[in-house]
Amino acid sequence: MKSVLLNAFGRSQLGRGEVKKLRASGRIPATIYGRQTKPLNLELMGKELSDLIHQSHSENSLVDLAVDQVKHLALVQEVQHHP
Repeated sequence: MKSVLLNAFGRSQLGRGEVKKLRASGRIPATIYGRQTKPLNLELMGKELSDLIHQSHSENSLVDLAVDQVKHLALVQEVQHHP
């Protein structure tokens, strides 16, 4: 399975109102989980993520997340769509 590079940025805004503002600016909130690390809150560029989802054959795809010059190999666990 081939992995795709995605740029991500750390996110300090938590809560419903802050996340709504984030989405309004064209960015998407995300969280990366690990076995021996704390969960890391991220924000992704909406265009990059939508291109990834539309080009893949399924929602299960490997992603190389570049966060602050550190790469994390991640698997997209869930994608939520607005009804």
